[in-house]
Amino acid sequence: MKNKHGGGMNPLLLLFSLLVCGFAAVSCTNDDIPSDSYYTFTGQTIDDYLEGNADFSIYAEFIRNARTDDDGSSLSSLLNSYGYYTCFAPDNEAMTDYLATLECASFAEMQEKYGSQAAQGHGYEGKTKADSIIDVVAKMHVVSSNEAGVAYESKDFSEKLGDLNLLNRVIYISMADDGGYVVNSQAHITERDIECHNGFVHRLDSVVQPSTMKLQEFFAANPRYTIFGRLLVATDLEERINTVPEDYDYVPDQTDYSDTKGGDDAHDPTVPQKKYFGYTVFVEPDEVYTEKIPAIASATTLEDTLAAVRAYAFDWFSSQYDSDSKEFAEGNTEDWGDPKNYFNRFVAYHVVNKKIDHDDFSRYRVGLITAYNRLNEFYESLAPNQLIEVSAGANGHAWVGGIDPDPDRVVLNPSHQNEEYFNEERDWRRPTVDGPIITGKQLTTENGFFHEISDMLVYPRKEFQTIRFRHDIWTIFDEVMSNNIRYSYYPTGGGGRIIFPEGYLSHIKFKSQGTIFLMITPKSYNGQGVGYGWNGMRGDEAFVYGNYDFVLRLPPVPAGDWEVRLGFTAAEIRGCSQLFLGTDTTNLTVCGIPVDMTQTADKYGFKPDDGTDADYDTDKEMRARGWMKGPNSWLCNNGCTNRTLRQTENDAGTAHSPLRYIMGRIHLDEDGPIYIRARNATTADRVELMMDYFEICPASIYDNPYVNEPRD
Repeated sequence: MKNKHGGGMNPLLLLFSLLVCGFAAVSCTNDDIPSDSYYTFTGQTIDDYLEGNADFSIYAEFIRNARTDDDGSSLSSLLNSYGYYTCFAPDNEAMTDYLATLECASFAEMQEKYGSQAAQGHGYEGKTKADSIIDVVAKMHVVSSNEAGVAYESKDFSEKLGDLNLLNRVIYISMADDGGYVVNSQAHITERDIECHNGFVHRLDSVVQPSTMKLQEFFAANPRYTIFGRLLVATDLEERINTVPEDYDYVPDQTDYSDTKGGDDAHDPTVPQKKYFGYTVFVEPDEVYTEKIPAIASATTLEDTLAAVRAYAFDWFSSQYDSDSKEFAEGNTEDWGDPKNYFNRFVAYHVVNKKIDHDDFSRYRVGLITAYNRLNEFYESLAPNQLIEVSAGANGHAWVGGIDPDPDRVVLNPSHQNEEYFNEERDWRRPTVDGPIITGKQLTTENGFFHEISDMLVYPRKEFQTIRFRHDIWTIFDEVMSNNIRYSYYPTGGGGRIIFPEGYLSHIKFKSQGTIFLMITPKSYNGQGVGYGWNGMRGDEAFVYGNYDFVLRLPPVPAGDWEVRLGFTAAEIRGCSQLFLGTDTTNLTVCGIPVDMTQTADKYGFKPDDGTDADYDTDKEMRARGWMKGPNSWLCNNGCTNRTLRQTENDAGTAHSPLRYIMGRIHLDEDGPIYIRARNATTADRVELMMDYFEICPASIYDNPYVNEPRD
């Protein structure tokens, strides 16, 4: 738990606290306790503490002169107000060392030297370089948790703090060899847990500096990744990923949503205040290329190296696409900048259009059954219609020699050789060998992350034609991950309810003004408290609310026959929705009669499992009606942690029933996305459509004569 903290302490309680702290300071002196372990309560705001402590006088000047983004007031006034803040404050020695890198001896000299120079970089137009230096240094060290109602004491540190700093950057905390803490691998905490009215201060021995490089600049400068950097340039992808990190034209919706989906005085839904962009790049070091492509070793020119990689890429491309297919004809060209070109596809497959740091690959496990211990997600790459499977956990890749691998290891496009139901006889294939492993080497840049991988990354298209894709609703939207919403976002008051206005999310289009798209996070308030979870996969939920009508783009799949399913939790508060299915936004076919989400599972043939063959009969009967039970690999998350979503029916506390509705089947002549449309099929404008996850299942699984589909 992070420490609940804020201003406005009761005077009597404050006096008692000061007496207790004073007594503790006298009574608990021990030479064996490190100086940075003492508990301190200052009785001041963070700004008061910095202003009144001579050791932080230089950083306090930066705080006084920095301006907030919302109203242009000083950062000093922000840290002097009621709130929940964590300040990693560089002391004067650290600040003096930093100013020396600018060839300045004081704050005043820095202002004089850089006050007439124009600032460089997006977001600082019209400001001086001194302004941007002040802004970056001051905000880099402050984390605002006002939306969460918490502040970070050292006992609550994690590898990645749940809230971003005021520059929208991640703060990482690691352990030093001496048992202390290091911030972003740059600054040691020399004194910690200085408690103030509105948060905590932790003293640093160095200034934490954000990377100002963009992804392509890093690849061009780092000799370990020279070959991949050249591939980006050769395919024109370096311009594509060198974009600005923020949508400066985004204006937050000012609509009052207080009466929407359980809003109340303490937990009203909120709207994202910023819109950021970013990329994640999986990159092989040069030694992987030289090992996999021997011709590179004898290359004497850049063109020779590129030609060797192009030959490797063409071999991969030819193995995945039939020579008489449209994709092959479009890709077999010499226009290396064309996104459909095989060489461009090969390079673009390494890039994902969202920001994902290493911790994100394995942290979103709310309700995952221990026996499965595998977290699988699919991310869309910049290569057209090509997904990357990312799998974390002990069963995320094949066991070697019967040895359980590192449970935190992350593998791309795993083989799943240890899962007995994948084999050639049943035509359920995975890649024949595991894809590359993420080595753990990561760099944070201004507009994304790079992750080093252990082997060559290629798209296993033919194997992907025969696997089932299950997409948690929030993996579909790049913006939810790039803006740190999916993992760590708390709206004001801890309500955990986020409204996405039209245009914020790129893969959904509203067709009616009455459409309200709402996310409820696992950290939201549900009557039991924040973080209690919800009765669905991963404990989160998505709702389309009101007189809705929208079109949603699902991630792409290879050409073939597919069955599309919607996973949701039925409840009496839901509504009735007419669904449509198609391969483009204009030619959508109606999916039977409107689906009634108010009915519990027994209305569709549900019977609890009893461990006999009757369980399979129930599955067949439900499928014949167009329904399936929920997956067995995820627990109910609203307190019923002894039952899986497959087992849960008419829960006594919520009367919710997790189900999968079979929307219909669709044929794709070419690789591409699938589109669904949904509209309110009632006359009421206060009903909701709940979406938890989508499944896109190939005929080799749903129409297989050998075995029933796995229940995971």
